[in-house]
Amino acid sequence: MNNLILVFKQAHIDKIGPIVIAQSKNVDIQLKIAIQTDPTTSKLDLEKLPNELAANYQVKSTMIQTSNDAMNNLHEFLLTDTELPTDIFVDSDFEWAESILGPYNWIGHDIMKIKNASVEIV
Repeated sequence: MNNLILVFKQAHIDKIGPIVIAQSKNVDIQLKIAIQTDPTTSKLDLEKLPNELAANYQVKSTMIQTSNDAMNNLHEFLLTDTELPTDIFVDSDFEWAESILGPYNWIGHDIMKIKNASVEIV
């Protein structure tokens, strides 16, 4: 079992499906999605997204958080389970995306606490 954490802006949620497909091919995953909502983008039915992913892929559990602060949602996800291998995918459109790769960012510090973590900016 692996954790898969996806952090995206609402306008880019079309990137989520292909990542879940690739990551769930050989292992069951716990999926955690943080979506930063955008008041200027038409509202999507984001509540259905985790159920659709769980029905179609090897997703054992899903959690979704929508807010205007995806970085804080990521922080909360990182604190929930540090024992499982964790793959993190972050939307490159966030101005803070690259900074989390370093240990001097508070999110980077959270990532370092996970035994086996990888981060990819997409």
